[in-house]
Amino acid sequence: MPVTSQLLKSRENVRVAHRDLVLTAARKVLLRDGSYRFSLRAVARELGCSPGAIYNYYADKDALIAESTSAAFAKLGKQFQKIKRPAGIAETVRSMGKLYVQFGLANPEDYSIAFTVPVSAKRSKPDAPHDIYFLVHRVITEAVESGELFGSPSEIVQVMWMGWHGLVSPLIQRPNFPWAAKRRLTAAVIESVVRSLPTSRPP
Repeated sequence: MPVTSQLLKSRENVRVAHRDLVLTAARKVLLRDGSYRFSLRAVARELGCSPGAIYNYYADKDALIAESTSAAFAKLGKQFQKIKRPAGIAETVRSMGKLYVQFGLANPEDYSIAFTVPVSAKRSKPDAPHDIYFLVHRVITEAVESGELFGSPSEIVQVMWMGWHGLVSPLIQRPNFPWAAKRRLTAAVIESVVRSLPTSRPP
């Protein structure tokens, strides 16, 4: 490999490594402060560098928050991509629910960054759905188009998501509460989500 190419590759590797360090520090600040008090200055303090150095990698704090949350959503998306569509939509949703809960409880920091860190209404850009949302939405849309489900795919997906999140979030946020057995709670919530699926046309 020519010396120039080696040098460019070395510089790029350093840049990627530094970017990863910034993301790691940003995660810590997000979990500690939420997006309300999140600032590039706080991230810089975690890194022991000047705030100006972070602008080499991110245009502003919204860009850094967006990449931090996207990375967390991407990990969940990889889990959902493992699902193979079985015979019916009920079993597909059941499998999604199990993976969602397993991911959240096994990765509380990623889950918190993706779903429970407070988001400031003053952010310059509105929240946009991530790929994982579109993945689930596509499965439900196909079920509606095939006649397995009836109604608005967006509404169905959001009801499902609220059911799963309503289980995972308090288990993560209040670990010392005397919860019933997690296995039984998980099974009950997942089945309630499955039962909520509109499998017949409304009158």
